[in-house]
Amino acid sequence: MTVYHGGIVETDQFSNVTFVGMESVSLMFDTRPLFSELIARAREELDWNSTDDDIAVVGVLHYGKSGRVFSRQVRIASEVGWDRYVNIVMKNEIQCLDLVMRKVLKDPTP
Repeated sequence: MTVYHGGIVETDQFSNVTFVGMESVSLMFDTRPLFSELIARAREELDWNSTDDDIAVVGVLHYGKSGRVFSRQVRIASEVGWDRYVNIVMKNEIQCLDLVMRKVLKDPTP
């Protein structure tokens, strides 16, 4: 799978997404990771080791045929959402796990 971070995600009038100025990191696992394992590995690879920050995860669904590919964002916030995302991608013609991750700073004020 590929994790994109930094930069921005642009959305056109049809909700198709394009990565602009983003860096990417490929993550390989021997077996399908749990969502918590994915987050832990991403923290390690991206050097986001502070557990004071949350990580927002968005999956990108690519679908289409004959050279016309559409890409849409899907928020993933739990193990259930992760399972649904992976299952949808694996049933798709374009089986590509692209994830956008961002650090979400916790507000220190109560």
